[in-house]
Amino acid sequence: MTAPEIGSAPHSAAPPHRHFDPRVWLLALGTFAVGTDNLVIAGILPMLAHDLGVGLDAAGRLVSAYALAYGLGSPILAAVTGRWRRERTVIWAIGGFAVANLLCAVAPNYTILFISRIVAGLAAAVYSPGSYALAIALSSPKRRGRALSAVMFGMSTSTVIGVPLGTVIGHQLGWHATFLFIAALSAVAMVALLQARIKSPDPSLGAATSVAARLAPLTRPVILLALLPNLIWGIGSMSVFTYIAPILGTHFDRQTIVELLLVSGLGGLVGGFAGGRLADRFGSVRPLLVCFGIVAVNFTIWGFDNASLVASAIAMFIWPLGGWSMGAPQQSRIVRLDPGSAVVTLAINNATYYLGSSMGAALGGLLIGIMAPVDLLFAGAGFALAGIGALGLSVWAVRRWRPAA
Repeated sequence: MTAPEIGSAPHSAAPPHRHFDPRVWLLALGTFAVGTDNLVIAGILPMLAHDLGVGLDAAGRLVSAYALAYGLGSPILAAVTGRWRRERTVIWAIGGFAVANLLCAVAPNYTILFISRIVAGLAAAVYSPGSYALAIALSSPKRRGRALSAVMFGMSTSTVIGVPLGTVIGHQLGWHATFLFIAALSAVAMVALLQARIKSPDPSLGAATSVAARLAPLTRPVILLALLPNLIWGIGSMSVFTYIAPILGTHFDRQTIVELLLVSGLGGLVGGFAGGRLADRFGSVRPLLVCFGIVAVNFTIWGFDNASLVASAIAMFIWPLGGWSMGAPQQSRIVRLDPGSAVVTLAINNATYYLGSSMGAALGGLLIGIMAPVDLLFAGAGFALAGIGALGLSVWAVRRWRPAA
């Protein structure tokens, strides 16, 4: 039995727009801030470690703290806030995110910064899945992949503009200014959403009667195995990206690193747009399989030719192109497997990636102590290959257990 298409769940009201409410694009302002905050530390990691008097591994734990708070908090907070109006939830969440980053900006030491990163992760854990679920509610069933891509546009754009700009701000004004920049972005997003007066036409999408019912997808093997490729991608990607500054710093100067981060962002931007269209046209499995394969080959070749600026630029473009193209197909697949619990399954899906990111940042910190930074590229290739295996296992599980689900 094939999984139902997105949108097969009953609706309490039809979306007012043929495709999706254009105000969905405003949600991308918040994901732009969240995406910048998640990735920008990679660009300022050596400076931050030096200023705080800690090693690269300890600085990398700031990424792990944020990602772990997001990963553990997302499904629980989605359950707790499940009965709230989605538009109110995302507005208050992005406001809390702004406050958390303001605390990061004024943090006087590593401990305060570490705690502030946890608070920021919890706020992001509410905002991101909430914004995806709101986008689904505001779109027609046949255009939900594109609605997801619209929200993910903020994430992908953050890699093009937010991360390089935040890195430059950090280099010029100090890392405190980088977090102040993110706090300002978040505040702008909150004001824009307040002014837009978005109202979800389908407040029942994914609603459940109890916290236990909302967390029920976690008990289903089909859902858990469908999340496994996302977990592996988080581990592999962030084990490399968290330490991208020292990896690139092996051969290139600071200005070149910023330029390569910009190239990476362009790849992510293209991938973010492509993902939704690939999901709408080819389904979920084939795009995921191809993207994992491309990333595995890319990391392998890059590992052998990382001293070349041209090769590194090409690799920095292809890597996020493949990675961001996975987002909408993965989310579409999760929702199709359990359309009645869309809010929670999307939250769990995002949480899985961030749990993987936390594990990847920690793993990269361990590996960078025993191997050359550029050798992390081969670890990234290995995890991409493992993602292919996990996807195959998930497809088999759907065929094996879906009829009884």
